[in-house]
Amino acid sequence: MLIQRSILVYCGDVVGLGHQRRNLAIASRLVQEMPELDVLMLTSQPAGFLGCPERVDVVKLPSLTKDPEGALGPRTLSLQHDQLSRLRRRIIEGVASTLRPDLVLVDHHPTGLWGELGPSLRSWRKDRRGPCVVLGVRDILDDPTLTVQSWRRDGVYRAISQSYDAVLIYGAEEVFDTKDQYRLQEETGVPAHYCGYVCSENGDGDEGAARHGLGLTARQVVVATAGGGGDGYPMMRLCLEALRRIAPSTDLELVCITGPLMRRDEIEDLRRRAADLPARIVWCVDHLPSYLQAADVLLTMAGYNSMLEAMRLRKPTIVLPRTGPSAEQGLRAARLAERGIVHALGQGERTPDHLARVIEQALASPPPDAILPPMNGVDQAARCLRGLLDERATRLADAPWSLRPAVRQVV
Repeated sequence: MLIQRSILVYCGDVVGLGHQRRNLAIASRLVQEMPELDVLMLTSQPAGFLGCPERVDVVKLPSLTKDPEGALGPRTLSLQHDQLSRLRRRIIEGVASTLRPDLVLVDHHPTGLWGELGPSLRSWRKDRRGPCVVLGVRDILDDPTLTVQSWRRDGVYRAISQSYDAVLIYGAEEVFDTKDQYRLQEETGVPAHYCGYVCSENGDGDEGAARHGLGLTARQVVVATAGGGGDGYPMMRLCLEALRRIAPSTDLELVCITGPLMRRDEIEDLRRRAADLPARIVWCVDHLPSYLQAADVLLTMAGYNSMLEAMRLRKPTIVLPRTGPSAEQGLRAARLAERGIVHALGQGERTPDHLARVIEQALASPPPDAILPPMNGVDQAARCLRGLLDERATRLADAPWSLRPAVRQVV
């Protein structure tokens, strides 16, 4: 007889699908190992593109978007800021009060977008039977100095100190010392743990078989990915312009995977540009690792998930990090380039001629042999969360009967 338990995941980011992928990977591992566990995710992004494993479900919050300066606003609904904020907050509070989770995993934003987690965080902390609350952050958030200043100004450190039981860092200290750079433990006193990088656990497979399965017949294949694709159009256009500079005699095919969030007019423009080139434009793929495995060279922005897949497969990788409004991608690209894992292009190097030369050099080079940082983040994050769930269960079992939560029993 098992005691049914549940985890609520808040995944509120609005750009790309990387946060969803990371949390779904962790949730999938947890439900595999814990037959008594359900996971419910709150997300701002459409979830259908990624799918959910059994016993993992999603509640979709009204979508937000960011302008070039990083300010948030509605993506689709014609609501004022205060209306949309109130709607999202009420959905969150309703889900939390109905589910009564044993553990809450908050991704990236300690107080939620627009501070929308504030009421729930305070409610959980006042409830002696409330959930264990955990913050999960990727390796690099933004410029450390700016982040520390804004977190102090906006009371984020105070919220972590008052409302959180632990911080999980999805990265490696030797690549970027997240705990120190963002003063996590020093400012909050909350234990912070490095988990290693959270990446796909798909088998590497065979490059030839992957190409055959995808109908790729060229001798050499370059795959360009833009994550969710919301801001990937300039990179994809540059890749097509570079391909036009590569010798026509080269037996090469370029596959551009735009991502499901790229605008339809941008995708159509890329298809027009690719019409007379050895290139195919793919909107959204069911099994991205197969395309990555088929590649001789990868072109990508410096998003967390795209970089990790390239690292895991040890593919020669050319990186064009997003230039703003956050410094996250530039910092990640620089750190990994220093370790010889990727080739990062600076802003002044992003010309068709220069990119064409770099692609040709990468095609002629062996795979990188740099030592990779720990890539077992799924294992370590799941282990930490299981431990916290068990600690909470022990604490409640030792408390007076009146403090024990109502639970469902599953035979």
